[in-house]
Amino acid sequence: MRKINGEEYKEYSLKTMWNVTAKMIQEKYFIEHQRDFNPFVDQEFNDARQARNAKRKNTSKHAREKKGECSGF
Repeated sequence: MRKINGEEYKEYSLKTMWNVTAKMIQEKYFIEHQRDFNPFVDQEFNDARQARNAKRKNTSKHAREKKGECSGF
């Protein structure tokens, strides 16, 4: 996916856009048609969500490791 000026979006930005789009679609269909569905079953949406979850777990893991290093004093 490209920006208007022709540059590529960063990978994390694309994944964020996919997640926001999925949530907006879900809300739109619920409001307009009273349909409740899970757009994250779709592979593109699912990959974006898994990448975000992996980054969150990795960040929390590093925080715990750093906390353990500091407790040695």
